Amino acid sequence: MSKKRVIIELRTKMGTGPVDSLKMASELKVEGLTIDKDYEPVPIEPAEEMVKTLESAGEEIVLIRGEIDEDMEDQLRTQPKVVNVWTDARIEPFGPVEISPFPFESAGPCTPYDCDPRTAKGDIGDVARYLGCDQIWAEGYRGEGIVIGICDTGCDKNVLPVTGGWSPNPFFPPGTHLPVSGGWHGTMCGTDAVGMCSQAKIYDIGLLKSMAPDIAGFLSDAITGFQWAIDHYKQDNTPQILSNSWGMYQKSFAPDYAENANHPFTRKVVEAIKIGIIVTFAAGNCGALCPSKSCESDNGPGKSIWGANGHPEVITVGAANTNEEWIGYSSQGCGP
Repeated sequence: MSKKRVIIELRTKMGTGPVDSLKMASELKVEGLTIDKDYEPVPIEPAEEMVKTLESAGEEIVLIRGEIDEDMEDQLRTQPKVVNVWTDARIEPFGPVEISPFPFESAGPCTPYDCDPRTAKGDIGDVARYLGCDQIWAEGYRGEGIVIGICDTGCDKNVLPVTGGWSPNPFFPPGTHLPVSGGWHGTMCGTDAVGMCSQAKIYDIGLLKSMAPDIAGFLSDAITGFQWAIDHYKQDNTPQILSNSWGMYQKSFAPDYAENANHPFTRKVVEAIKIGIIVTFAAGNCGALCPSKSCESDNGPGKSIWGANGHPEVITVGAANTNEEWIGYSSQGCGP
């Protein structure tokens, strides 16, 4: 029987601690269900239609992680304290793009375009000047007092001004990145941020440092990483920004996350925005002209940005170069 990783929304009495929440989850009588007892339950704001019901019952919702036999998922949903069950999708950094040898010959949304992403079109100084950062610097603004949360594979503290963070992996705490192919991705993202904002500090929120072999991360890790940032922001108003250059390449990996804004991770992103954190997401690497091979048929307008990456309250960032060319692998929204 095929197993599926899931995130379970569980109703608990207000103020129930993590230990008792896990005990409640372990008492769910569904065959084939395994609760991850190492995953600390995360509180989540309920969907709007449930707010009054929960308030009158003195209850709240926490998120539990586990695995279940796929054909038993619907039965799990019928349990009295289960609000819903969602896919705990695998997530990956939007890293090096392996494109087809011959880019798609079709009209892009912008011309000219660039389908040669491995050839640099300038250095980080050129980018800063193109964006007008030098003009901002001249006014005395270089990011003093700003902390940027880089949500990724980890940021090397020997390269970047890492001042804290969170990791699901005790072997690779904040300030380290994974020693695997693509593990440098977070350090690259942090370098880009500090290159524009030289006095800013970095929180290394390593949500793509999964303990699972050969898997960068899961949405459940991203939920916990965002919760860490929310809790920290409530203490001292940092981080002011959460930068995310990762996502899901194909809708079929988790349709309930790809298109449903009620997925717990997307709701957690909205929680962060509501308290004042700026959240940015890369659009993705599935643009129509030269998409990553990982996208397969999910590329081009309307079928290349999934989940929180395209939420209307998120700042979704596409790719271009200093020659003012659209990068042909940059994912596209629903426009032409």
